[in-house]
Amino acid sequence: MVRESDVKPDQVTFVALISACSHAGLVEEGLTYFKEMDKEYGITPLDENHGYVVDLLARAGRLDEAKSFIAAMPKKPGPSVWGALRSAFKIYKEISK
Repeated sequence: MVRESDVKPDQVTFVALISACSHAGLVEEGLTYFKEMDKEYGITPLDENHGYVVDLLARAGRLDEAKSFIAAMPKKPGPSVWGALRSAFKIYKEISK
């Protein structure tokens, strides 16, 4: 992210960044952006932000990490989180697990 700019990111900025990382296969970069939301910018992630992190991990086949991420969430996961995980299970044919 351009840190030299006076423009401050918000939750939507991070949705776009993490989603782009997910579709480009840039897992570590996406996870870094997610961590920066709170630590560097003081932005509390929304359910949608969490959903995109689950999507990021799941698209990379890191389903166990996605499940662990959900279990560690500070609040009850919403539809975007469960939808991302469900889509991944369908892709990887693990719907029965």
